[in-house]
Amino acid sequence: MGIQKLISLLLITACVLVAAVGDTEIKPWKNGAKASLTIGFDWNSYTTTAGNLIDTILTNRGFHAYWAIWSGLATTRDAWSEWQNLADHGHEINSINQMHLAPQNYCGTDSVETYYTDVREGILEIEQNIPGYKVLTAIHPNTYGSKESRSILDSLGVIATDHSRTNASFPDCHPCQRGYNGFSYEMALTPDTTINPNPFFCIHRGGADNWTLETYQEKITTNAIEKGGFWHAYWHGVSDNNAGLPTEALFIQELDWLKSQVDSNNLWVDTFRDIILYMKERVYGNLETSVSNDTIAITITDTLIDSLYDAPLTIETEVPTGWLGQTVYASQNNVVKEVTPYDTNGAIIVMAEIIPDLGPLYISLSPVTSAAESFRINSGSVQLKISPNPANPSTQINCFVPGYYSHYGKLPELRILDSRGRIIKEFKIGKYFRNSFTWDGRSGNGKTAASGVYTVVLTAGNVHLTKRVTLLK
Repeated sequence: MGIQKLISLLLITACVLVAAVGDTEIKPWKNGAKASLTIGFDWNSYTTTAGNLIDTILTNRGFHAYWAIWSGLATTRDAWSEWQNLADHGHEINSINQMHLAPQNYCGTDSVETYYTDVREGILEIEQNIPGYKVLTAIHPNTYGSKESRSILDSLGVIATDHSRTNASFPDCHPCQRGYNGFSYEMALTPDTTINPNPFFCIHRGGADNWTLETYQEKITTNAIEKGGFWHAYWHGVSDNNAGLPTEALFIQELDWLKSQVDSNNLWVDTFRDIILYMKERVYGNLETSVSNDTIAITITDTLIDSLYDAPLTIETEVPTGWLGQTVYASQNNVVKEVTPYDTNGAIIVMAEIIPDLGPLYISLSPVTSAAESFRINSGSVQLKISPNPANPSTQINCFVPGYYSHYGKLPELRILDSRGRIIKEFKIGKYFRNSFTWDGRSGNGKTAASGVYTVVLTAGNVHLTKRVTLLK
């Protein structure tokens, strides 16, 4: 009996070990970091000198931040080239609003029109003055508590806001009625799945203006790193002449400490937009795994909008013990990357990135590719719209291309061709874009194009969309 029990135990143990291969989880934060953090700045922190200084300090450390714009002031100061420069450097531009109205009862239906106008015009003004840019998050010091005001943000395509606060004058106006209720430093548990088209997050931010370096380190360590959560650090600027703001030297010390936490994989630091996109993909992703012939196939699907929610997610999966020390490949959509197995308490693990709704990610000892196909994207997620058509004398060209396309170092192309197939106009397309491409009937060298029929061509990998537009004069 003793031998039989031992054999049975060994068989059970072997089955458990075999079953463990392919066990997969989506990591809470990119690259398996313990927590995440976003760096934000108030619109007033950007004068040309201060903004360039902050931009340089950030980018020298590999960081990107967001700037919350009061767009009406940006127009008054003619500062759009400065914001464009920040966007070109990979920073996020989001909206405070247009006129920065004083706190109001935005929970009441009587003020919805005021709220709608202020926020809507602020977002549209940014998108019109930074061509091709799409605003995805909003920063507002007033309250966003009502369903009516939430629907306004939904209609604008805004996916998250921060600093939603209560107001003593309006006690019934809860700041986070939808999305993640009261989401602060710890990861929330109950997302609101009833919101269309975009699940909405409501997040509180923590100020960082008057903290010492020790306080800064303690706050982030205690409230984010140790809890595995998210910290939203916000500055109103950097100045050696304003006692209410951190000095340049202190700001550099804080960022250098953040960099040390990134290097030790305690933190993932990125824009508010990118962290929210990752967070939503993780929350709403459906994970499936299968193992066959020494290949682990991992698929993540969701019901989110593919042209927007396509952040690469970090997964961790267990592989056979014999793979330790070998070269392992992660292959998805004909893109192959090497990953390194490591030992975690006797389990052999690899970490890789997978893009939801783009087919299986294969983990194996040899690359998995298809000779018949090159890198492909979902054709249904690429869109091209032109309005008005005919153009008299100008028209708006709206484009949608999945963000994962540029994640692989590729950029889409948008061109206007004449009847002979010659390129007369090209538009620059970035990672996040939706509209604001206005063709004024001129060629790339500024000459007025003749009346007639032109072809607008959007090319993204294997997808080529064309639409004709008639130019009238």
